Amino acid sequence: MPRWADHFVAITDEGTALMRRARADLFRDLFINPSDIGGRYSAISFFGLVPAALMGQDVAALANWAAAMLDESTTNSGPVTSNPAVALGLAIAAAARAGRDKLTLVLPAALESLGLWVEQLIAESTGKNGVGVVPVAGEPLAAPSAYGADRFFVHVRPRSSGADVLNMAGAPVVEIDFLEPAALGAEFMRWEIATAVAGALLQINPFDEPNVQQAKDATSTLLHQYKTSGRLPVGNPGQTLDSGVTLTLSASARAFLRGLGADALLTLLKPGDYFSLLAYLGPARDLADELRALRRDVRDRTRAATMLGYGPRYLHSTGQLHKGGPNTGVFVLISAMPKQDLTIPGQPFSFGTLELAQALGDFSSLDAAGRRALHVHLPRPDRSLIRNVARMLLDRRA
Repeated sequence: MPRWADHFVAITDEGTALMRRARADLFRDLFINPSDIGGRYSAISFFGLVPAALMGQDVAALANWAAAMLDESTTNSGPVTSNPAVALGLAIAAAARAGRDKLTLVLPAALESLGLWVEQLIAESTGKNGVGVVPVAGEPLAAPSAYGADRFFVHVRPRSSGADVLNMAGAPVVEIDFLEPAALGAEFMRWEIATAVAGALLQINPFDEPNVQQAKDATSTLLHQYKTSGRLPVGNPGQTLDSGVTLTLSASARAFLRGLGADALLTLLKPGDYFSLLAYLGPARDLADELRALRRDVRDRTRAATMLGYGPRYLHSTGQLHKGGPNTGVFVLISAMPKQDLTIPGQPFSFGTLELAQALGDFSSLDAAGRRALHVHLPRPDRSLIRNVARMLLDRRA
């Protein structure tokens, strides 16, 4: 009879509790990753390569492409423009210094998930000390007139697709030819080197994330209070709609709005600002469609760069940029009471309570950092409620 441990493979650092558990219970396999590789820089390590192998990918080819990019980027003695990774890093930093700090990724559908990784790499690495590059991934492509003067584009196109060079009417565009699926290894290496180069030129440390812990600490405090009182201290919402939706503005947003209501939030978007939609909602297609529509409409109405992140995932991705980067974001955080909830074994709270605590903790951190933010809490995850909130915000901006 198969043992339960035969179904488990562990990937971890040396000396962790998971390593000890894997060895004690005789997991099917154990991969010890070098402990000096940061999470977002670990794509070409066991953390990235083992899942790729399980998906049936040619890991040797991925590694060979990565090694070739590393070699070309570290031994190239020609002009910097011929160094693919360093040239990209220089372009990102130069654009940011010139006010084009909204790095907009234009990717084919097959590479959309690469955009999420680049988003984390750029945001968490550069967004600190009041500076940073704002990565824009997954935003639908539009005509050049839909974009502000703060955009910088990177266009990745499969060589076999015959796609045209991206023309953005004067906005800088970097074109990257994607040669074959295994070339993903080269792109991992290119972007990791480019991010480090850009960080050095922007005079920040691209390998730390000093503000990520803030939201964790705020969540821990809220959960401790829940254990004591049996409820989360959600605060006093500034407005409750007839539908039961509550709206709470951060102190900075209230100050800038000068007595106006939450429906006027989008009036705060000025040239050079970005809009970030933070959704603590499940990835149901109908809800995702409403969120994407709101994101698109905000971009089209305001010409602001837009971001869409799902909580709590974004806390370890763009969350560092939100709190530590430039104070140019306008945030709408959406949470909802779950339709179904599950208790967490060994804990006095449920997964729904944990998720709401994470949302409240991040909103508290945004508030403490002086960010212009709105927390929208829904009585249930319903697309009509999201649509009504979107209409409220957009009608005031029109």
